[in-house]
Amino acid sequence: MRFSLRYFLLAVASLLIFSANLQSQVLPEYDYRITPVDVANTTGNDYAPTLSKDHRTLWFCSYERPEGFGNADVYRSVAPEEEGEWESPLNAGSNWNYDDNEGAIAIAADGKTIVIATDGRDGYGDTDLFIAELEGDSVKNVRNLGKNVNSRYWDSQPSITGDGKTIYFASTRPGGYGGVDIWVTHNVDGVWSRAIPLDSTINTVDNERSPFVIQNGTSLFFSSDRPGGFGKEDFWVSYLTLGDWQKPLNLGGEINSSEDELFFHAPPGSKYFYFASNRRGPSMMLDIYAGSPNVFGDGRYLLDIEIVDSLTGQPIPAYVTVTDIEENHIVWEFTTDSVGLNRYQMVLPAGRDYQITARRSLKDVVTFNVVDPVGERGEQVKLGFNLLENALPERELILFDLGEYNVPFFVTGYYRPNTPESLPELLDMLGGSLSKATYIERFPRGSARHKEYQDYSEKIDSILDNMAMTIIDTIAPNFLRLAPANEAMELIVTGYVDPQIFSGLYYEEPVIEFSDINGKLHAVRKGDRIENFELSGMRAVFAQRLVDKMLQRRATSGNPAFLTLLDSGRIRYRTVAGGVSGGQTEYDKQRRIHVLIVRAEK
Repeated sequence: MRFSLRYFLLAVASLLIFSANLQSQVLPEYDYRITPVDVANTTGNDYAPTLSKDHRTLWFCSYERPEGFGNADVYRSVAPEEEGEWESPLNAGSNWNYDDNEGAIAIAADGKTIVIATDGRDGYGDTDLFIAELEGDSVKNVRNLGKNVNSRYWDSQPSITGDGKTIYFASTRPGGYGGVDIWVTHNVDGVWSRAIPLDSTINTVDNERSPFVIQNGTSLFFSSDRPGGFGKEDFWVSYLTLGDWQKPLNLGGEINSSEDELFFHAPPGSKYFYFASNRRGPSMMLDIYAGSPNVFGDGRYLLDIEIVDSLTGQPIPAYVTVTDIEENHIVWEFTTDSVGLNRYQMVLPAGRDYQITARRSLKDVVTFNVVDPVGERGEQVKLGFNLLENALPERELILFDLGEYNVPFFVTGYYRPNTPESLPELLDMLGGSLSKATYIERFPRGSARHKEYQDYSEKIDSILDNMAMTIIDTIAPNFLRLAPANEAMELIVTGYVDPQIFSGLYYEEPVIEFSDINGKLHAVRKGDRIENFELSGMRAVFAQRLVDKMLQRRATSGNPAFLTLLDSGRIRYRTVAGGVSGGQTEYDKQRRIHVLIVRAEK
C-alpha cells in the first residue's frame, strides 16, 4: 500500500444486505478455459458429472459401455490428489447399477446424503428420485422419495442444497409450463413436501432441465432451449433475492456453444466447474467438460466502493479497477464522479481474492486487497476509500491505463483503434487503398475472427466513452476551477505494439508526427518503411484524433468546461511512441494505448 503526504487510504469493511433494488443481475466477464475430460469420455453419451466432497472422485453417467449393467450406468473416476489427474473410470458396481437406466446423482454438503435418479428400482413411474447415503464408494439405505415427489411421469436430474433440505429436479408431469420443467420439494420436519413447479420466471413453454443449485441455495443453474441462447440448449442462471428467483441470465458464448449444454455442476471450493455437451465430433454424443475459473460454486458477494475527500466527506473522481488476483483479470472498472449521484456497487464471485486499485494520477495510487470474501446472506463487503484532496495534484491529474482491460485496441498490424466505426472501414480499405499493406491482419466478413473483433470494438468504444465522460464531467471542470490561467491541461497519448517482428510500407497520409519517450520528434511519410516503433507512434496519433473527437462531441452536449479550455488554448495533446508493450502474455492484448493527463505551462 502506498502513502504520500497528501493522500491516505481508509478501508472500511462492513456488511451489506442484498437488495431487490440493487442492479446485481450482471455477470462479471471472465476468460473461461474449457477442456474435455477425455478420460471419462467415450463414443457414447457421457454426462451428469458430480464431484465428491473431497474433490477426489468424479461421479458421472455413461451410456452402453461394455462393462455396464444396463443402458445407462453410474461410473466414478478418482484422483490421487484434489482434482488432480483423473484415473480411468470404473463402473460404480451392482449396488449402484441395475439392468435399466441409472441417472444423475446429487450430493449434499455433508458428502453422505445423496439423491439419485433411476428407473431400475421399484417406483411410481417412468423414472423416480431416491434418497440414500454414500459410504465410501457404496450407496446404502436407498429410499424412494415418495408420491409427494415422484409421479408416474419422468422425474429425474436432481440437485440438492447443501443442508439436504431442498431438492430441485426436472419432470415431464402435467402442471408445468412446457415440455420439461423444473420442480422443487422441501423437507419439512422430516417429510418431503408435495413438489411444485418453479414459476414462469424460471419455467417457460420451452424445456428447462438439469437444474443445479449451489450449496447455499442462492444460485440456480439450468439448461433451456428458450429464445436468446447461443445454441440448442444453453446454460442459464437465476439468483435468489429476498426469497424470489430473479430473471435468468445466459452464461454466455464462452461456456455455451451452438449445440447442447447440460448438467452444469460447480462445486464450492473447486478449481473447476463441470458440464456435458455434444459440441464436438460428428456423432453429436454428450461428453464431459471441465471449465475454469470456477467463479460459480461459492456464491456471490456485494462490493461497495466509495472515494471521498477525507476532509469534507464529498466524493472525488478517481479511476478504479477491481482485479481477480488469481486470474490477473479486471472484473470491474469505473470512474467515480464528484457529485455523488452514483452508487458503485457490484456483485462478484465469492471465495476469490481481489485487488482494488484507486488511481488519481500516475504516481498517486492506492490499493486494497479483499481476501476470500464470504458470499450471500447479507455477508457482503463494503470498502470505503478516502483520498485527501484540497488542491490539484502537483503534476499528473489522472492516468487511464487502458492496457489493464486485457482487450486488443487494434487489429494486428493496423494503427487506427478498433471501433464499430473503423472496423468496417478497414475491411473496405483492405480491398482498396490498403490492399498492399499485407502486414495488416486479414479475415473474411462474418468469420469467427471478424466477430471477435466486432465484440472487441464494442468494448473499446464503451471504454473510451467512459474515459471521455470522466474527462468532460470531472477532470476538465476541476482543472478550469482550480488551475491558474497560465496552465494548460495536456493529454499525453501513448501507443504500444506487441513484440512480433513487424515491417511494411505506409500507404496513407503524407506525414504523421509523434515523439518518442524522450521527447524527440519523429515523422512517417507516405511510402516510408514502418516497423514496431513507428507503428506504436502511429497508433498514438490516430488514437489521439479519436479521443479528441469523442471529447468535443461529449462536451458539446454536456459540461462546456473542456470547450472553454480548448477555445482559450489550454488544451493540448502530445502523442508518444511507446514501442513494444509488456505485462501481457497474449500478443492481442499488448496492442494498447494509455492516456495520461498532466498540468503543463500554457
